[in-house]
Amino acid sequence: VGAIKLLIMAFKLPKLRTTEEIMAELDARCKDEDEIDELRKVTSLGNRVVIYVLICNVTYATSTFLAAVF
Repeated sequence: VGAIKLLIMAFKLPKLRTTEEIMAELDARCKDEDEIDELRKVTSLGNRVVIYVLICNVTYATSTFLAAVF
């Protein structure tokens, strides 16, 4: 499963880089302080979601490992 994820990421990485450039252009268009604050809030929420998914994956992997061992 890890190899499949690695292959998909390898093929999609150029598209991700292009998306980052486009998002940087769009972020640069925001000049008002309230727009910048909204971007910060969205970024913070996105970071929390990523951390939550990471914790779920680690918890699942750990419980699966422990169930297989014991």
